[in-house]
Amino acid sequence: MRVLVAHDGSPCADAALQLVTGLRWPAPARLTLVSVIDRTDLIGAGEAALAMAASEPTERELVAEAQRALEAAAERLRGPGRTVETRLEHGRPGAVIVELAAEMLADLVVVGSRGLGPWSSLLLGSVSTEVVDHAPCPVLVARHDRVDRLVVATDGSESADRAIDTIGRWGLFTGLPAQALSVERVGVAPADWAVVLAAGWIEDRPDDMTAAAEEQRRLAEHAADRLRDAGLAAEAVVRFGHPARQIAEAGRGEGDLIVMGSRGLGTFQRLVLGSVARTVLQHTGASVLIIRRPHATRTLRAPIASLAAFAV
Repeated sequence: MRVLVAHDGSPCADAALQLVTGLRWPAPARLTLVSVIDRTDLIGAGEAALAMAASEPTERELVAEAQRALEAAAERLRGPGRTVETRLEHGRPGAVIVELAAEMLADLVVVGSRGLGPWSSLLLGSVSTEVVDHAPCPVLVARHDRVDRLVVATDGSESADRAIDTIGRWGLFTGLPAQALSVERVGVAPADWAVVLAAGWIEDRPDDMTAAAEEQRRLAEHAADRLRDAGLAAEAVVRFGHPARQIAEAGRGEGDLIVMGSRGLGTFQRLVLGSVARTVLQHTGASVLIIRRPHATRTLRAPIASLAAFAV
């Protein structure tokens, strides 16, 4: 299994590194740790930025510091059955990570949810967003340093089925508890979500469950059976309300990992990432694993992100 792990020295990147270290990777596993030096955000930024750049470490010092940090991180990753290598690159981080994933035919890219840039308070940084949008393989956005429980979203789509197949094939989460979660959409406005929650329409089966909700139950049970076959302690769960909100809220604990296909059964199938997956990524506090068809198209260069100067 080939895994690309992005690292920039931020707390979120460190959590991602710890999460990767704690997983049971199938041997032989090739882990590539990449750090990207990007100082292009100072171009055209004016005299104040140039003065700040002059006071920063020289390029040689920056490279040496980054290389030391990479080697220290790589040492944490090393273990039986793992080959660990490091890559120090220059450029725009999101594009470099996407291109490197394509170059090495990565099975998975792991990134922190946000990095060291000026907008590090964002729940999901621009580099992480760009990687999720354009990586040619599944992407794990890590918000915590471990995985204790999986929430596997299913809607019966090909994308959701691929997510279940992929985590079963990888075997990374064998033995962990998991929820196979299906959501029956309830026609309420966002302002009324509190009413839905207060009514107990979470996991409990209401008396007036419709035929559509019965179908959601069937989907959840089928997904749970497949997860159990893959070695997870899975249970079927049906929630009621807005799908993105319900999936996001299902990932409640610090060790939770939400697993989703890149897009579901919605109208805009042409989108790289569906609206539900994107909303969950932006609003959940859990780590999120987005599964897409690996290397269906070889990405040579990711489109320029509108917020390219922001960190992961």
